[in-house]
Amino acid sequence: MVNLGGLLAQADRTEEAESWLRHSAGGGHTNAMHSLGVLLEQTGRSEDAERWCRRAAEGDHTNGMYNLRLLYKVGGRSEDAEHWWRRAGEGDHTKAMYNLGLLLAQADRVGDAEHWWRRAVGEGDTEAMVNLGVLLKEGGRSEEAEPWLRRGRGRPRCRGRAGRAGERR
Repeated sequence: MVNLGGLLAQADRTEEAESWLRHSAGGGHTNAMHSLGVLLEQTGRSEDAERWCRRAAEGDHTNGMYNLRLLYKVGGRSEDAEHWWRRAGEGDHTKAMYNLGLLLAQADRVGDAEHWWRRAVGEGDTEAMVNLGVLLKEGGRSEEAEPWLRRGRGRPRCRGRAGRAGERR
């Protein structure tokens, strides 16, 4: 039922998708809860979306945690948001690790940001490599930063940031 709901959503048959996903989610299926939350957010029903993403997150669904965090970020509830990105990161959700690093760096919690970017790097996240390199370089650890920046220079999405960091002295 979850797969059918997903296929219907991709085909823009939103009402049918929602019906199938609600049926599965009501039966405790966390993938359906998450998918329903995403579908509801896409159709402008943020309150319902938050409720279903929260249920998925409480069922240890890391994508549910991640998306709940995005809903909180948009709503300006950063304390709740950090909690869910941290939980998703602890569940090995790479995007959550990367974004938690950003959130922590913006809050000037550099040591915590470094920790989460290192975890994301361990999962192969090239943008985290660049951010880690920039963080290390700005912290006076240029020698340690250089390999991360060098790896990022070859990646299309990272090339500019890595190059600019490499030029700083």
